[in-house]
Amino acid sequence: KAYISENLSAEFDNHRREIINVLQEYRELSNGNIEIDIINPQSEEEKAEAVKLGIPQVNLQEQAKDKLEVQTAFIGLAFEMGAQTDVIPVLAPNAPIEYPISKSIYKVSNEVKQKIGLVTGHGETPKANMPQLTQEADVFYEFVDVKLDGSTKLSDIKTWLWLNPT
Repeated sequence: KAYISENLSAEFDNHRREIINVLQEYRELSNGNIEIDIINPQSEEEKAEAVKLGIPQVNLQEQAKDKLEVQTAFIGLAFEMGAQTDVIPVLAPNAPIEYPISKSIYKVSNEVKQKIGLVTGHGETPKANMPQLTQEADVFYEFVDVKLDGSTKLSDIKTWLWLNPT
């Protein structure tokens, strides 16, 4: 569901069209597996539904010739598949569109994450010391601490990281 307000300034209307175009491309490429419901939240019920999903009403500012205009709008997406839901609360203008949408689609369509084994017990770099690696990768993979003492079921792990052993 795309909760995107209509009739905003030209800049935000262009952004709205860009988001809708990207969503339509995903739908076309999905061979019918992705449905799109575009909602222009106007009623209190529609606004409450968006907020309940985690999509806030935001203030959009635009500098006109001699004044600053502020409009309130919704510009977020909710992806649902079965019991899985993922929300992009705000897709701001000039921010990436495709990656957050792809990530959300992946999250709701893949219930089981592949496991990455982090070998431990030999002075290796711990997961806590790798926030850049793990922050985005946690969306797609489950990191499992692995001791090479036979206590971990190794057949579940397809990828191994053995970082900086001493």
